[in-house]
Order: sequence, then C-alpha cells, then structure tokens
Amino acid sequence: MESLKQAIQMAMKMEKDGADFYQEAATKVASESAKKMLLSFVKDEKKHFNLLKKIFEETKLPNFNRDFEEMFSLKLPADKVKTIFSKAKGEVQKHIPISSDELDVLRKAIEMEKKSVDFYQKQKGKAAEDKLRALFERLVEEERQHYQLLTNTLSYLEDSRDWYLWEEKALLNGG
Repeated sequence: MESLKQAIQMAMKMEKDGADFYQEAATKVASESAKKMLLSFVKDEKKHFNLLKKIFEETKLPNFNRDFEEMFSLKLPADKVKTIFSKAKGEVQKHIPISSDELDVLRKAIEMEKKSVDFYQKQKGKAAEDKLRALFERLVEEERQHYQLLTNTLSYLEDSRDWYLWEEKALLNGG
C-alpha cells in the first residue's frame, strides 16, 4: 500500500505542476486556439489532481466507485478541444506569427505529457486492483491525447497553411 500511496503522491505532484505550467503557458501564447487548448488542459489536470487526492486520502477507497464513474462520464480532452481547430480554419489564410518562446512552451508541454504517459503506463502495470488499473489507463489515454493535441498545435503554429492542408487531406483529395 505504501508504494501505491507514493505513486499517487507523485501523480498528484505531476498533475499540480501540469496545471500550474499550463496556466502560465496560456499567458505566453498569442494564438487564441492554443490559449483555449492550454486552459482546457488546466481543467483536466485539476480534475486528475482532485480525483487522485480523494483516492490518496481514503486508503480503503470507499468512494472510489462514485469518483471512478464521475471521471469516466466526462469527455476526453480531444472531444473538448476538437472544435478549437475547426474554428481556427478561417485563420489559415493569414499566417500567425509565432515567437520562439511560444514554440518552446509547447515543446516543453509535449515533453511533460510524454513523461506523464510513461509514468501512468508504469503505474498501470503495478496496480493490483482492476479499478486502479482502469484509472491509470484512463489517465494514460487523457495524457496521450494532450500529447497529440499539443503536437498538432505545434505543427499548426509552425506552419498553419501546411497543417490545414494535411489535416483536411486536401492534397490527397485534389483540392
């Protein structure tokens, strides 16, 4: 049980650090789409932190069923963010100037999400209870989606015209 508590404490720290990072990062990006996405990640990381905190505080996990169901009833990050880029399609005709600092923020976020995926994947493998394995699997899925969304955003901001063509498969469809 002690190693589980340590893992949950570490996960709580990662989620808190992630929320703080995304909150700060949102103030440093000029792109409205990127800002909205980062702020949605703040909410996700806080949700993860609160759930992990409840589990940590209740060593016998008496309310885990309720919390578990609540978490799994919520939309995944990609579902919440997919409209951000569809709204940005009108902006592709104008290239959005992006600073190297903004790109660095996104690269750092990508690195953090990769570490989170690796950590939760490892904890999933160590979990003795089915519900904890499912929890860690859900966290892996959410953090993996954050990673993919950030990678997509970085690609978009580095070259929005090229991103749009590939995302919409216009080159493959002939127009």
